[in-house]
Order: sequence, then structure tokens, then C-alpha cells
Amino acid sequence: MPLEADVKFLPVLACLVAGIALGRLWFSRWAFGPAWLADLGKTEAEMNANVRVRAYVTVILANTASYILLAVFIASTGTATILGGLLIGALCGTGFIAAMNFVDDAFLNRSVRYSLLTGSFRILQMSVAGTILGGWQNAPF
Repeated sequence: MPLEADVKFLPVLACLVAGIALGRLWFSRWAFGPAWLADLGKTEAEMNANVRVRAYVTVILANTASYILLAVFIASTGTATILGGLLIGALCGTGFIAAMNFVDDAFLNRSVRYSLLTGSFRILQMSVAGTILGGWQNAPF
């Protein structure tokens, strides 16, 4: 069964905006940012000083690729509902992203808390994207 889909630009863009906003909130000082920074052994000032354009370009390109692939998965299953998209997004976030992050983190000697913080974010991020993409399947744009 080939994977075929007519990927729409607007829902992928909506996923990108939602994912970046969610990441800014998740890793903020009001949410899980302090724990994440502590596990990295960094301060907020150090992270802000070391952020480069390359990091943001990577976020945009990698997330766009993930959302396009997620859109193909959702369309290929015939899912055209918010709930169906949510389920596929959660499964992809758990099985393809968070699980592999745990492997990488183990070899990088990162804490379990770090893996849970970043893995949970990826599951939530892909779940939100799946919700957007699933709900947008029948939209004309």
C-alpha cells in the first residue's frame, strides 16, 4: 500500500506555529524550563547567550518535515477527524520520537527526568499536530 497524500500547506504551517508556541511554553521558566535547564547543567542566561540562528532554522526544517510526514500518515489511513489525528499523532510522537530520544539520552548519560521532560513534550507536540492535521483533512484549503 503506497503512502499517498495531498499535503496541504496551511495545516502544516498551523502545526509549525502551534509546535513552536507549545515549546516556548513547555520549556519556559513557568513550566518545565527550570528542571530542563538543571538537567542540562545550564542557566537560562547561558542558554540565551548560546542560541544561534542555526537552532531556529533546525526547529523549522525538522518540525516541518515531521508534520508533512504525519500529514501523509494521517491521510493514508483515511483519518479525517480530530480524534483520529490525535491518536495517530500521539502514537507517532511516542513510538518514533520519544522512544528514540530515550535511547539517545541513555547513551548521552542524561537523566530519566530529562528524557521524560523532552519525550513528553514531543508526544504532546505530535498529538497537537495530529489533531490539527486530522481535523483539517476535509477542509478545501
